[in-house]
Amino acid sequence: MESDYRIYVGIDWASEAHQACVLNHERGIVAERSFAHAGNAIVEFAQWLSGLTDDPGQIAIAIEIPRGAVVETLVERGFHVYAINPKQLDRFRDRYSMGGAKDDRRDAFVLADSLRTDLPCFRRVSWPTACATSFTASTCRPFSCVRRPTSPGCGLCSSSHHRPALRSACDPSASSCCCAHTAFAA
Repeated sequence: MESDYRIYVGIDWASEAHQACVLNHERGIVAERSFAHAGNAIVEFAQWLSGLTDDPGQIAIAIEIPRGAVVETLVERGFHVYAINPKQLDRFRDRYSMGGAKDDRRDAFVLADSLRTDLPCFRRVSWPTACATSFTASTCRPFSCVRRPTSPGCGLCSSSHHRPALRSACDPSASSCCCAHTAFAA
């Protein structure tokens, strides 16, 4: 399959520090680096990626998590972000080694190389800009909305276990109200 992407990035997501591997279209490793799961580090990483090409649309990024600060920052800057189910990543990982201890650098490489060779196995992540929503820290952690054409409302609107302030913020009759949210504060 021919692709317009010049650069493929795999990000092994973690709660404290993420590992990234950058490949060119011929599978050569351009760079490897880690970055903290903190606002300034995520922005700095996105700026660093922007320096690799004039057009962020020429960079395809693979990650297991289809939401959150890392994904949101990259999508907002014009990168093409693709998500994959962690179980599917396990199958791709078997191409490179059978079993063994978890290795963040290898997983980042596997994500980038699998995106390069098997792009149709990944799902492109995008957000309508009008749907981005934030709440105060006393309500919940920030989250972003994702438009899902098959869903008339969102789980946030109809779930009784979420806080009332969050339920009232969503309009289940709106066609753009489909929230993909991170964990909520207790």
